[in-house]
Parts: sequence; C-alpha cells; structure tokens
Amino acid sequence: MDLLTLSQRCEASANGAAARSRVVADVGPFRALIDSGIDLIWLNYAVPIGPIDNTVLVTDALEELRRVFLAYQRRLRFEFNALPWPGLAAVLEQHGLEHQLAAPLMVCTPETLIDFAQPTIVAQVLGASASDEELRALLGIQREAFGGAELVTQQEIAETRSKILAGAELYGLALVDNIPAAAAVLSDFAAVGELVGVGTAAAYRRRGAAATLSATLTRHYFNTLGNLAWLSAGDAGSQAVYERVGYRVIDQRLNYIAPEI
Repeated sequence: MDLLTLSQRCEASANGAAARSRVVADVGPFRALIDSGIDLIWLNYAVPIGPIDNTVLVTDALEELRRVFLAYQRRLRFEFNALPWPGLAAVLEQHGLEHQLAAPLMVCTPETLIDFAQPTIVAQVLGASASDEELRALLGIQREAFGGAELVTQQEIAETRSKILAGAELYGLALVDNIPAAAAVLSDFAAVGELVGVGTAAAYRRRGAAATLSATLTRHYFNTLGNLAWLSAGDAGSQAVYERVGYRVIDQRLNYIAPEI
C-alpha cells in the first residue's frame, strides 16, 4: 500500500472515531469536531473533508468555522495529515492561522509489529472485569503524564467502563512490581486503530513500560479488531519508543491554530 493511501486510511479512521464523541458540524469543505464538555485544545478541532480549490468557498467556510468554535468558547484549530492535503497549510496561513505542531505520523501492521517485552513488566489489556481501582490507575497515569492535576472521578471510571464494553476502544495498563506504571488506549474505527494516551508514571519512565504496553496493546488489536495501527509521536523520544515496537514514519500530522481572541 502506498504512503498516500496509508495516510488517508489513518485520517479517515481518526475523523470517524472522533465523531463518535464530538459535536459535528460540516461547513463547506471542513468539519468541526467539538467536545462540548471539555475545552482542552487537543479535543477540539476542524478537519478537511472536501476540495479546497474554491477560494471564495474556503474563505466563507473559515469565517463560519470561527463563529462555530466561538459559540462553544473554543479556538479554531485544525488537524490533518500532510500528504492528502498538500495545499491546506498555505491556505490556513493565508487566513491567519498559525502553525502549532508537526508530529510524525507512524503506522504499524501485523507484519512489522515487534513483540517487545521487558521481564520485569506485566502488560495487560483491561476487559469488562477490570476493577474500579485498575481504571482509576489507568486514568490517573494518563492525567499525570499529560499535565492534568484533577482527581479521577467515579463518573470518568464509569464512562471508561462503558467504552470498554462497547468494544471500540482497548485500554491497557502496565505493571512494575504489581504497581501501575504505564497506560494507553487503542481506538478502532473501520479496522484502523489509533494508539493514543500513552503515558508513564514519573517514577517508572525509561524502563520500557510504554514500549512493552504499546506492543501488547497493538498485538491484541491485530488479533481482535483491525489490521493497521497508527499514532502521532509527540517528540523524538516518543518516536524512538514506537520504532522499537515496529511503528514507522509515513507522514506528518499537522496542527494549525487561530490566534487567541
């Protein structure tokens, strides 16, 4: 499969999975995906869904998108893959949006996956029988890893359990000496899965917990749901971790954001 097709499959899966839990509004060649309950920048963005060669249509659509995001008190922001949309970055810059991030887009298949493991680490996929304590640990590790400070609520635990039961998301937890050390999620849409929320507790970093868990969760995904997994690496260190388990770079995931109001 060529790189463009791989990138398109990953993007279609990302957009479809996001739409399951977002307010969706189509505006011209763009789609807004807004989390009405959480104002985190990373959960609120627009994506391209159609041709962008009509200048007037694009200009009008971007103005309308600004109004849509403002109605939810959100900043207009875009996420998209570079290969399928070669001219979009320039268009967004022409309309005042700023480059925010270019993250390596990495893919893995059953043939490239490396079953990385560390003997001191136990990686497990949490099922319907997962305890509240396990789910609280998973969510807490993710929150700590990504800068959150709030305590995990019982409602969040219940929502996570519902997602596990629905079967479209796999949740993984890695243990070191029986202590929760790393967490991750693999979200499926149309047999393509995105590995997200990979985080390691501060006391257990650089021990291979994230790599072991990523490999275990990806293998379980290939055995049960899909045949292509992808992720966007946050930095060079993260990229190196995923390369150890068989992910490879095929594109860039671009982020553009409007200036603060």
